[in-house]
Amino acid sequence: MAVAASTANNNLLVVQQIPLAKPSSALHQKLCSKKSVLRPTTPASLRSTTTRPKHPTLFPRLPNELLLVLLETMPTTQICTMRRVSKTYAALGSLVIAKRIEEQLQELAVKDVELRAALAAAQAEFGLHLDHYKQFLRGVTPSDLTEALWYSNPPEELRAICECLCRLKGLPPAAAAPAAPATSLRRRNATTTTTALRSSSSSSSVHASPRPSSATLSSPSSAGLTSLQPLPWSQIKKHMGRYEFKTWLLNLQSNVDHIPHSSIRVVEHIIMIAPDINYDHVRDVSLAGYRLLILVAACLQYANINHDLKAKAAAATKVQRTMENYKRFVAETTALDKPPVLVTDEMIALAAEEN
Repeated sequence: MAVAASTANNNLLVVQQIPLAKPSSALHQKLCSKKSVLRPTTPASLRSTTTRPKHPTLFPRLPNELLLVLLETMPTTQICTMRRVSKTYAALGSLVIAKRIEEQLQELAVKDVELRAALAAAQAEFGLHLDHYKQFLRGVTPSDLTEALWYSNPPEELRAICECLCRLKGLPPAAAAPAAPATSLRRRNATTTTTALRSSSSSSSVHASPRPSSATLSSPSSAGLTSLQPLPWSQIKKHMGRYEFKTWLLNLQSNVDHIPHSSIRVVEHIIMIAPDINYDHVRDVSLAGYRLLILVAACLQYANINHDLKAKAAAATKVQRTMENYKRFVAETTALDKPPVLVTDEMIALAAEEN
């Protein structure tokens, strides 16, 4: 058995050492090759620490002094954008923004004091005048309106006074610009100027108090007033005969606060170009028209003073609101404990406008 096993091993060795006559393919030669090509491997320690090279930074690393000089030349909107780059830019940008708005706040504080003082002085001076003119609006009697509407063809002075009341009340859209005859008395004398109401009668108590200097009568040459057409009496009579107009006239003491300033300017223009509208002449023409003229004059004086006081109060309120917006803007954009916020156009328009 040992001889048989030895003979079998010798035969197997002979078979394994027999070379191939013709290799079948290059693949067969590759597989039969004793050389093994191994790819170089990277050690695990090097593989874990190897990283890609960083991209070069888009912003130069300049000293903080130079960055401050650069940021000071930028608008506020660009500074807010630069603050989102890095913490360094955020801190430096916050300094520039805080400095700018601090200067604005100092100017606004001085302006706020001046506006408050002007408002207080105007209220002290003209506050009593408002009460004075409102006294003439308390004694409205329906009989004066009834007497004025009784006319089928009233005098031109009475028609103009009633038109003033209609325009103070407000006209429907269809009656805003009616056609008028070319031979109207007021249109024939449109270029004639007479004494204003407040100087037409020295004995009238309606004009005993002065008006603010900025509340002067509007010029007849203002845009939109020169093409104003007078209302026909039929339309005025129809408008004044309505129940809502009578209710408005009886409550004129409270309704005078809601008259638009544009209507006040239109009524002033109508009175200024009318040659015969003054207290003495209207009293001789119609006693009801005289009483209605007193109401119109009281509305004009009250509305002009009230408009000036409201304008001063609105200016003071606007400055205070701007100061609050500036402070809120600084608090939101310069806070370092939270990421920089994206400044919107609304925020810039409210509190960070460039002068």
